[in-house]
Amino acid sequence: MKANEIGLLKVQSEGCTAFISHDFLPKEGFSFNPKILKKCDEATRLFEMLLS
Repeated sequence: MKANEIGLLKVQSEGCTAFISHDFLPKEGFSFNPKILKKCDEATRLFEMLLS
């Protein structure tokens, strides 16, 4: 599966096309940059502070 491919169009016997989505979550999982993960943790912490 390509990184930006979410599914495929399959031609039906009548000539129509159908979109078939790929499985979610990918079997290989996701990989995130450590900086992104740190920002996410910080944003979650700050959001929780706003809620309390």
